Amino acid sequence: MEIKEYYSITLYNESRREIYKSEDEYDNFEEAHREGFLLLRDNPKADLYSIDRFYAVEDV
Repeated sequence: MEIKEYYSITLYNESRREIYKSEDEYDNFEEAHREGFLLLRDNPKADLYSIDRFYAVEDV
């Protein structure tokens, strides 16, 4: 068994309410950060984004 790290992105509006949660899982932080910035830039209602890290146990 192996523990793997994954990342997801959440966008928030200026009231800090969640307006978007990515369905994609990213394997590394840099990729998630780059995608989060692009999503923030392209969504006029979004004010900030967060990157959440989670772990999964996978059979090898």
